[in-house]
Amino acid sequence: QMAAEEGFTLEPQAASLLARLGDGSMRDAISLLDRSVPANGHIDERQVTEALGVAGSDTVIGIYRALLGGDAARALELFTNCYLEGRDIVSLFDHLLSLMRDLYVLKTTQRSEYLTFSASVSAMQALAKESDLTTLEYFVACVSDLLTRLTRTAIKRTDGEMCLLKMAVRHTRGAQPVAMPAPAQPVAA
Repeated sequence: QMAAEEGFTLEPQAASLLARLGDGSMRDAISLLDRSVPANGHIDERQVTEALGVAGSDTVIGIYRALLGGDAARALELFTNCYLEGRDIVSLFDHLLSLMRDLYVLKTTQRSEYLTFSASVSAMQALAKESDLTTLEYFVACVSDLLTRLTRTAIKRTDGEMCLLKMAVRHTRGAQPVAMPAPAQPVAA
């Protein structure tokens, strides 16, 4: 309603993304909305992602599907594209966590009214059918751990890549965590 009063249009998926990015703060969501208004006055999800430097839902779903399929190369490709486009890494993983949260909710409740991710209910239901709770729990733990670390690190890209690799590799090898190889020891002369 506020959008109409201000003379612009706001698509539902864009409104959902702004609300999620505002994280419960109406003032923050309005500030993000103000930053997203284009000259033509029509705000869609693509406009919000471009204006705010965040990854779009299609990209986040693509990363999730790659992880689910154990396709580490594809997950890294999509992540690298986001990084090179200047997308915010913390927001990307926050968006990924939001997707995983919704899939977990959908799998456990079978109720779509609790969904917050900006994708269609049918798309979310299809993704939920492809997902299992154990994998979702592992993925959520990995991303949550990463988001905690990202506030304290200067190497966000590397930490993000390692998180994606850890999820993709672990998923393809089953329930056992994958140990990273030890660094090579210098050869004594």
